[in-house]
Amino acid sequence: PAGAAAGHGAHDMAGHGAAGHGTGGQKMAAHHAEMPGMLTVAQLQRLDRARGEEFDRLFLTYMIQHHRGAVAMVTALFGTPAAGQDDTVFKFAADVNVDQTTEIARMQTMLADLTFGGASP
Repeated sequence: PAGAAAGHGAHDMAGHGAAGHGTGGQKMAAHHAEMPGMLTVAQLQRLDRARGEEFDRLFLTYMIQHHRGAVAMVTALFGTPAAGQDDTVFKFAADVNVDQTTEIARMQTMLADLTFGGASP
């Protein structure tokens, strides 16, 4: 949809670059890019330049990447001895895993619909 691309300019993509959401400089940028699922400066710049369906495809692709990073972090938490012992943290992490996995599947369907025009691949 054209409206999705037109509205993305209102959210300053450049201000959310690898400089840690506008603060922290190059050191923060390097750390930021190392976190699972975080976008690189080049990816953010590409998204910022994109318009129309290209923006929509990139947005979904990058959000899938970002959500997979969250799932990887939960997997690491649950795979670390003595981690996630606090009930609140454990429940939150379990919810993140379910929510993000569900959203990944939803975004993959939306991306397939964009890529294949709603037809089955």
